[in-house]
Amino acid sequence: MFARLAEQYRSVVEDLVMSLRALAEGLQRQGIAATCYVCGDGQDGHGASFVASLGDEHMVRFLVSDFGISWVESRNGHELVKL
Repeated sequence: MFARLAEQYRSVVEDLVMSLRALAEGLQRQGIAATCYVCGDGQDGHGASFVASLGDEHMVRFLVSDFGISWVESRNGHELVKL
């Protein structure tokens, strides 16, 4: 059971990484400062760090890896949401 759950989670991580890369590229085309750094080779671990500046010192950061997923939204240096 745990092996199946681990494989499903790896699949979710892979899909999220691909989506974050596409999101960063789309935001960049619209002139919004966004980056997505990808790590791992997809075999022994895979993850990404996505950051976007939405103006007015409003930032969104999304981290995804084999160890977990987190999302932080902040404005003026203060965290608004952290999941």
